[in-house]
Amino acid sequence: MTPKSRRMLFVDFDYLRGSHAHGRSQVPMPPEGWLVGRIGTVSAMWNGSRLVVGKSHLLDSIDCGNRFLKLVHDHDLVVGFSLLQSDLPALAMIAEVRRGHLEKCVDVLPILNRVRGKHWPTGLSLEKLAIANLSDMGFSKERAPVRAPHVWRGERVSVANRNKSDPRDDARLVMRLWETLVATRAVVIPAAGAGQASTYGPGWKDTPGDTFALATETVRELTGEMPTPERTNWFDLTRGNGGVLGVFPGGGDRARLAATRRLPASGRAELLSIHAALNDHGLIPAASLSMTPTVVLEGLQRVPGQQLFKTRESLCAGTPLTVSQRAEVAWGMWHATHRLWEAAYWQTVHDSKSQDGVIVWASACRLRDYAKSQKDELRTRIRAAIGGKDLTEDESERVAQEQSWRHAVRNFVPNEADGIYIGKLWVRGAKELESLSGLDLWAP
Repeated sequence: MTPKSRRMLFVDFDYLRGSHAHGRSQVPMPPEGWLVGRIGTVSAMWNGSRLVVGKSHLLDSIDCGNRFLKLVHDHDLVVGFSLLQSDLPALAMIAEVRRGHLEKCVDVLPILNRVRGKHWPTGLSLEKLAIANLSDMGFSKERAPVRAPHVWRGERVSVANRNKSDPRDDARLVMRLWETLVATRAVVIPAAGAGQASTYGPGWKDTPGDTFALATETVRELTGEMPTPERTNWFDLTRGNGGVLGVFPGGGDRARLAATRRLPASGRAELLSIHAALNDHGLIPAASLSMTPTVVLEGLQRVPGQQLFKTRESLCAGTPLTVSQRAEVAWGMWHATHRLWEAAYWQTVHDSKSQDGVIVWASACRLRDYAKSQKDELRTRIRAAIGGKDLTEDESERVAQEQSWRHAVRNFVPNEADGIYIGKLWVRGAKELESLSGLDLWAP
């Protein structure tokens, strides 16, 4: 290895929950409220003029954040698109991002935004930049990949169903774009036509495209030879409402979540008590006990919507969580340790709305109902494990009816009226769901 050679790592993050996890009509969730699902990386060697591509990694386990930070430690330069603006702020909510990690990071987005010279990141999406700058390399995409979690009629669908997108593909796209920018010392920023929408608001409509020459200082920022202001001041900038770009539609919500990034000892102790209660009742797999800190933080991050703000603020203020808040955190911890069940659950919801053919659709709908009943049973057990209130007489009667119905569903024998094929399809799926949950939900 020559003295000038550098170990490069190109990265792209994929999220289980993004800015519009609860529907396009809702206020966008800032990156501090996103949930990291998978991380795709591509390693390469850079000798100052040429990239030699090495191995790629798909980090998709519960500890993907810590595994990524270990990869950062093993490389000289880490390049991403919106890495400092979105990815690291999201990661910092479930893992410890240190200044040593930041000193190796280069974010292409804010650098090009400064080159563009506008307040809003006008037209600066990875897909549009790739189409505009990599056409001579044979790059083409019929449509942009789904980068935010797919929303199907208001229902979140897991990463397993996001058109089977692979974050390693976008990591390779970042690599090719970065190499082109450094080699040509120019960038083509595409025009934003009328009617186009942006995560950052309406300020970028009807903006003409142009070609910009990259100054020597800009190229040195891209190659990591010169620190960028976004990297140097990252901790201070990400405590504000706009992140390193200074703009984000979430407004004050971003600053509220960023202020709760570091939990006090009392807050961590309460989360650990919830985890211990779940473990005592056999609801946490033994294989994940070695990753308890990660499970605890991801479980907290899975609290939905505005409840996440209130829960994190209560933990930071030393205020005991309500039963409802503890139940949501516990449900998040269970989900964090049963990712395959979660993917299978959302697959049933998705299939029940998209399958072609009456027979397959009928089977998918029946499996969806089974999955939802299983989810209700799991939530009941989790609430009881953390010391939730006793059921009232009416609630006990309802639960008894549901358990009776679920028992009938589980022991269903298909007849000629229902169709043998329909029964075989959904019963097979039901057995898979119960196996992934790790529990015998209807044991007497």
